[in-house]
Amino acid sequence: MQQDGDFFTYRYRVAKVSRLAKEEENADSSSNAHPLPNAHPLPNACPNPSHILANTVEFPAFNEYIKTLKHLESHSIEEASQRGRHLFKLLRWSVVDSELFPSQVPLQYLNLKKPGINLDAIIASFKDTKNQKLLDAIPIITRLIKEGTVAKMQSGIIGVMQRWLGLKPTNFAIDIPTALSALTSVLLFVPSPVCPGGRPSENHYKSQLWAKILSDSFTLINDFNPIWEFHHQIPGNSGRGSSRSDFACAVVSSFSKEHYPFFLLEFEVGGVQVHKDFAVIVAEAAHTMNRILSIRMPLEEVLSIKIHVALVNNAHIRFGVLRPFFNQRCDSILYTYDQDVKTFDLQSGNIGIDIENVLNLIVYLREIVCNDGLNLRNFINRKDLARKRKFYSRLPILPSEVEKSRDPNANFTPKIKRTRYTYSL
Repeated sequence: MQQDGDFFTYRYRVAKVSRLAKEEENADSSSNAHPLPNAHPLPNACPNPSHILANTVEFPAFNEYIKTLKHLESHSIEEASQRGRHLFKLLRWSVVDSELFPSQVPLQYLNLKKPGINLDAIIASFKDTKNQKLLDAIPIITRLIKEGTVAKMQSGIIGVMQRWLGLKPTNFAIDIPTALSALTSVLLFVPSPVCPGGRPSENHYKSQLWAKILSDSFTLINDFNPIWEFHHQIPGNSGRGSSRSDFACAVVSSFSKEHYPFFLLEFEVGGVQVHKDFAVIVAEAAHTMNRILSIRMPLEEVLSIKIHVALVNNAHIRFGVLRPFFNQRCDSILYTYDQDVKTFDLQSGNIGIDIENVLNLIVYLREIVCNDGLNLRNFINRKDLARKRKFYSRLPILPSEVEKSRDPNANFTPKIKRTRYTYSL
């Protein structure tokens, strides 16, 4: 009898497994015949699927934007396909590209003021060091001034009279300490490898080339807070929900003493055409923007808030801007990203170009970035800070896990490792 019982138990289990398998097969065929509304399934073979919800009710332009991204993603040219995948990745952080999203006008800074320096003081300082590289740079700087690329600042009674009369300067004056630190950083930089046959380290570029340029540009005039290795607390698990920017410049709230960065920067050395942290820095900026706009959101001031980002590869720097925009009813927000607004190369192989670029870099940081930092400082420290948060519930809902850096040694991700995106409109 025991053997008969085992036999019937076995037959029951086989029948149950067969019935469950048939039910699962029917469910699969039913789901394929009737897909979810507004869903756009992608091939089942794609690894690491990521679903994106595009709110076409609040932002009807998403319909056209998603079509553009899908067209790019399936493009036969690898660079175009890569751009589509990257923009899908940014869309997870409620960030759209200003060039492709309908109704958005890309931001441009075309008419920067000409940099002006105190030539006499710089020449005297260079001669005092007796360093041959600095002495060789004196005739080059003099030539740039004669050509009109760099302005010679008026000192003495002429400068005093211009300030007393309230005349708006046509050139951007760079103070002597900042000009000296920037010029010496560029002229004396040597890309020393970490070992024979190797290449310079990231820390070498940071400390020997970029540290003084970045810190002095923000602290000597506007007294901002430059922070190296700025820690972002993105909501989520402490291990996966935190991120560090290589460099940030922030304003400090006079009420809560919290830091709110308006400039974020990520470094890499020896990278390829796509920066390893292209998505990381946008995710950090989107999180920062959410923090800023959750404090208080008067409609008339929100559109003036900007977060500047920069990606550095060796001695080359590329600037972008993240800014908010509303839907037509002004009750929902997205972020638009302007890429490659300005670029500067500080080791081009031509000393004259390097000098011109580093001075223009300082002008950009102070005239554009610092000006938006002052605007944020006024925004953060308003006395009516504690009033009701009007649009807090309508801020973008961002991921709780930070973005990871891409492979720094590969231009294109192998097809088998690419993320394929699904989306709902």
